[in-house]
Amino acid sequence: MRLVVDAEAAQSELVPLLKAKFDHAMTEPLPDVPGVRALGERLRAGASLKTEGARLHGELNLPGDRAATAKFGKDVEAAVLEGIAKYVGATKQAEAKNALGQMARDVVMSYERETLDPKNPNKILPRRKTACIGSQSRTPAVVPKGEKYESTPKDWATPFWQSLRYEMTMPQYYAYSAVASKDGQTCTLIAEGDLDGDGKTSRFEIVVTRDAKRDQLVVTPNVRETDPDE
Repeated sequence: MRLVVDAEAAQSELVPLLKAKFDHAMTEPLPDVPGVRALGERLRAGASLKTEGARLHGELNLPGDRAATAKFGKDVEAAVLEGIAKYVGATKQAEAKNALGQMARDVVMSYERETLDPKNPNKILPRRKTACIGSQSRTPAVVPKGEKYESTPKDWATPFWQSLRYEMTMPQYYAYSAVASKDGQTCTLIAEGDLDGDGKTSRFEIVVTRDAKRDQLVVTPNVRETDPDE
């Protein structure tokens, strides 16, 4: 299959800009999606753009007969769908990662926050000796299955979430929980989801650890992921 485009720019000064954009598109990193990457490499191999003054001559050459062309069309459709699914999934996963990051910051703030003695307003209570005040069951109790859950303030009215002063006000794809270690020195914040509704869940974790010597909390720099596309 061979496609040819001959055109003349209304303004010749636009030609170098168009050529630069074409060259950039031919060299920039391709998306890390197997089908999309393979399609991009195939298109690049057969694409060219030549310029002369205000004229542009572009070609796209793809080897093969009519059957090969038909297969290429199906490959394009599959790659586009795969790319869209990957993008939508990544957008949804961003909810979990952003929420866990904020929760971790809130755990640190709750640890460093000064607390007045309710019996003596002029006295500040000693800082707690644990990373968080304890564990927290899932919110909501059941992992959302292929759809968003719209929580209410009551969902977040637990001692744990209130200690963080945390509440989600937008519909959520994930259920959130926390697990405190037996010695109380680590707090693992967890997000679980089932984006495709197949019953298999994804899991995202971020860990907050108490450094007793420095009397401070340390947050792991990265979110740990298990089956993130589920």
